[in-house]
Amino acid sequence: MKQHSNSWHKTLYGDHFAKFGLDSKARHTQAKEEAKFLVDCLNLEKGSKILDVPCGTGRHTLAFGKLGMNVVGVDISPSCLKLARKNAKGHRNIKIKSGDMGKLSWARGQFDLVTNMFSSFGYFKTEAENKKVLSGFKNSLNPGGAVVIQTINREWLLTIFDPARWGENSEYYWQEGTRYEPDTKYVEANRMFIHKKTGMGEQSYNRMRAYSIPEMKNLMKAVGLTKVKVLGDIDGGKAERKTSSHPIYIGFKGNK
Repeated sequence: MKQHSNSWHKTLYGDHFAKFGLDSKARHTQAKEEAKFLVDCLNLEKGSKILDVPCGTGRHTLAFGKLGMNVVGVDISPSCLKLARKNAKGHRNIKIKSGDMGKLSWARGQFDLVTNMFSSFGYFKTEAENKKVLSGFKNSLNPGGAVVIQTINREWLLTIFDPARWGENSEYYWQEGTRYEPDTKYVEANRMFIHKKTGMGEQSYNRMRAYSIPEMKNLMKAVGLTKVKVLGDIDGGKAERKTSSHPIYIGFKGNK
C-alpha cells in the first residue's frame, strides 16, 4: 500500500471509472430513490437549499434539483466535476463548485441540508481532521437544518471483510486489495478497473476511517448536532449494528 496522505481523494476517480462506475444508470437510479426518501423524511419544501459534498458526478445533486431544491454540489475531483457539470447543464437551480469538503467557510449558515453520501466521510488522516470536516458541515447549516451522512458500517464490514476481491458488471472488470488497520480503524484499498469495451484500465487508491454506528452517532453529537438518529436504509427501518451495511445518520443544528 502507498503512503497515505490527505490528497489521495483528488485522483480517486479517473475519467473511465467516474463515467462507467460512479455515473452509471444504476447509480443514478439509486441516487434518485435516496434523494426522494430524504426530501420526504425531512419534509423539505421546494426551494430548500442543499449542499451535496462531495457530490461526485452529481447524481444526488441532480436528483435533488429535479425535486425542486436549490442545490450546490462540491467536489475536488476533476473527472467527477466534468461529469457533474454535464449532468447539471440546463438546471438553473443547480450549481457545481470545485472545492475541498474540509474547507467550507464560504458556506457558513447558508443551507437547510448538507448531504454526504456513498461512504464519502472519514477521508482525512486523523480523527481530529474528520471531526473538523463534520463541524464544517454543521456550520454550513441554517438553524434547524440537518446533516445527513450515509457511510459504511465497520461492524458489518468486518463480518464480510476479504483482503482480496475481484468481479465484474456489465461495464467493467475490477479487482481490489484491501487492508484494515485495527488500531486506527482505517480501511485502505488499491483498486484496478478495466472497461470491457475500450480495454482502458485505471488504478485508484483510498483510505478512510470506518465507523461503527455508536461511534458515528457520538461524533455527530460531539460537534453539536442534536436529535441524532440512525436509519438502516431508505426504507426507514431501524439500523442494526451487525447487519446494516450503509446506515443513514441524521443530525440537526439547534435553533437560535
